[in-house]
Amino acid sequence: MTPEPVQSQWKQWLPMLIGTGGVMAVLLLWYTFLVQKAMSQALVAGIFLGMGLVVVCLVVLVLLLLLATQQQAAAHRALLNAMPDLMIRMSRSGGYLDFIPGKDFTVAWPETEVGKNIYQVMPTKLANQRLHFIEQALKTGKSQVYEYQVQINGRVYYQEGRVVVSGQDEVLVIVRDITDRKQIEVAFERLSHQNELILNSAGEGICGVDLQGRITFMNPAASRMLGYQMGELLFQPLHGTIYYNKPDGTPYPLEESPIYTSLREGNIQHRSNEVFWRQDGSCFPVEYISTPIRERHYINPVGEVGDASSLSPLVQTSESEAFQDEIVGTVVIFRDITERQSIDRMKDEFISVVSHELRTPLTSIRGALGLIATGKLGTLAERGQHLLEIAVANADRLVRLVNDILDLERIESGRITMEKRFCDAADLMQQAAATMHPLVDKAGITLSVTPLSVPLWADSDRIIQTLTNLLSNAIKFSPPQSTIWVKATIISQPETADRDNLLLSTSSAHFSPPTSAAYHLPAAPPRSSLLFSIQDQGRGIPIDKIEMIFGRFQQVDASDSREKGGTGLGLAICRSIIQQHGGKIWAESVLGKGSTFYFTLPLSGPDEVLSEAGSYDS
Repeated sequence: MTPEPVQSQWKQWLPMLIGTGGVMAVLLLWYTFLVQKAMSQALVAGIFLGMGLVVVCLVVLVLLLLLATQQQAAAHRALLNAMPDLMIRMSRSGGYLDFIPGKDFTVAWPETEVGKNIYQVMPTKLANQRLHFIEQALKTGKSQVYEYQVQINGRVYYQEGRVVVSGQDEVLVIVRDITDRKQIEVAFERLSHQNELILNSAGEGICGVDLQGRITFMNPAASRMLGYQMGELLFQPLHGTIYYNKPDGTPYPLEESPIYTSLREGNIQHRSNEVFWRQDGSCFPVEYISTPIRERHYINPVGEVGDASSLSPLVQTSESEAFQDEIVGTVVIFRDITERQSIDRMKDEFISVVSHELRTPLTSIRGALGLIATGKLGTLAERGQHLLEIAVANADRLVRLVNDILDLERIESGRITMEKRFCDAADLMQQAAATMHPLVDKAGITLSVTPLSVPLWADSDRIIQTLTNLLSNAIKFSPPQSTIWVKATIISQPETADRDNLLLSTSSAHFSPPTSAAYHLPAAPPRSSLLFSIQDQGRGIPIDKIEMIFGRFQQVDASDSREKGGTGLGLAICRSIIQQHGGKIWAESVLGKGSTFYFTLPLSGPDEVLSEAGSYDS
């Protein structure tokens, strides 16, 4: 197919060249006749020479124009052949005049199609559609674009046709294969629909919040729990609409809101005892988690921000250090915990009542058994003495169980106030170690304590209780001739750091200080904490039991309660005590090598620590 500009030039040049040649021939004959009649021989020769030069110049000009035309045609042909699209030159009636197959066009187009009518090549419905757009293009002079579906060799292809006027009653039809694009669009629509179904079917309330704190999305469950119609809260501020007062009714300042903290500082915020407010003014208790939404940007060398999706895979791989995550909002997932709190209250009341009712008869039973064990009521036979020892041991165990239940219930309900005062961390560690030395000696274990003298604002009795509980567990599960290490270290962490920032890998035996949750965000002011660690060389804890063991009545193995003793409440009590102090507790373990339990206690600010340490030492 000769390009249209080249055809037009030939149509203009050929008549001009032919006409010029004819005129020159007539003039040459006329001048010859005229000269022969009236002029001298020399003048005739001059005229012939001039006319010859003119003819030579015309011939050279024609050759140059012809060469330029061929070069231009070759360039146009190369450009058109490099195009990925199929290009067809068609007449108004639908005749195929010429075509270029397209470099990357999916379906091969044979040259035998040239000269045929469109009804011989395409199905009637598609032929009528194309002729309609050809007619529209010729009438309006504007390009026409349409999409259609065609089946070739049993496979369905999606194509885009662009009809462009190229001459009198002629058009150029540019056909592009858009099958891949259509498949991506269909897959995207299917995924969007699936995500919409998931969000709409979720039982938890889900809402999106932008950087300005406005609600950008809310699923039906959230609208139902809050008493609003779907879409009624869109672009309304979250704070001040559904979340503005604390559970005790006091106002919730915006700067203290965990949701806005996650937007500002880029970390995940989890709360389990907050309230959301309905449209009618009533409130309900919620548990929610706020997770920042991050969008990855590419920072080029001149500092401009671009979309990472527009980069080639090579750039994305080799320039990974130039990527930067930007917080664009947060998603809040919440659930109504009214029923759960009611069940928890009933359970706690039941446990409290039962435990109190058990304590009185247990005290009497234990006292009577103790009196018999003294021998003041007579000497028992050897078998009777053995049975008495078993009864005393089990009575003591039952008393400890009741005391632990009551202790845990009072701590979690807030009925026990932590008697906090300044105390020395080194003294607490040494007192706990001294308490456990009889058990350590009996088990044949070495206890290594590295005390650190740091002033703490804490309830010393409860911290000693935590240390002795953790040491007791370490002793129970450590083999003879092994070592237990007790250490303390001062660490720094962000004010908003949560437990995940300090959680250690279960395969690691070393503690690594936490890093900032988002490297590009301004870091929160650091605070100091005291990190305690109790490390043993016992059998270790399976990775799927690491979290479970901090629950009530939970043990790694059910047989441990019979073989090792214990109630399964020790770690739950430790967790409650540490949480009451504003600290965190967790564990790491390697099966067959041992476990390490960590807990942190917050320290005062640097200036306060120095002044308080000075007054404490004095």
